[in-house]
Amino acid sequence: MSPRLQDHNYATSAYDDLHGTERGGDERRATATNAPRGPRPTGDRVLQRFWAPGTWGSLAALPFWWLLDGASPASWLVTVLGVFAFAVWISNHAERLYNRHDVSAIVIDEVAGMLVCVIGIPFSWTTATVGFLVFRGFDIVKPPPVRWFDTHVKGGLGVVIDDVVAGLMGLAVMHGFAVLVGWSA
Repeated sequence: MSPRLQDHNYATSAYDDLHGTERGGDERRATATNAPRGPRPTGDRVLQRFWAPGTWGSLAALPFWWLLDGASPASWLVTVLGVFAFAVWISNHAERLYNRHDVSAIVIDEVAGMLVCVIGIPFSWTTATVGFLVFRGFDIVKPPPVRWFDTHVKGGLGVVIDDVVAGLMGLAVMHGFAVLVGWSA
């Protein structure tokens, strides 16, 4: 079975568990044993319809970057640390829900990594395109040490930390571009 189909089966099973339904459309009344265990952490029913959910998660960071354009370093730091902490927390819950590590429906880690990649870079469509491509490149290829973090760190921190490390590598590239091309805040 393909990994994508496995992710879909896990997502469908988790959806059924959360919403008290079984395959085939049978509806069950929510009881203490099958009641939803909290808010849906990932929006996976929407994301399962899209190809490359990590790409969509990275794009979801662009409005946050636009809002932070020109913000102080302290504002960037608080925002990135807040997104990081929230991503770790929600990814822990998602891992327990899916009973698997780093399910493709978890995309908050891409938001955190993308924001790290563009810290201090002024927003424009050019910088957005370059930043997106740089971050996705590191996130998909997973050069050392990104792959090490991806395979050795478990739990919600493991879901998020490889993307943050990819973002840090992208941050170095983006600031190198900024010096060469003259991007300034």
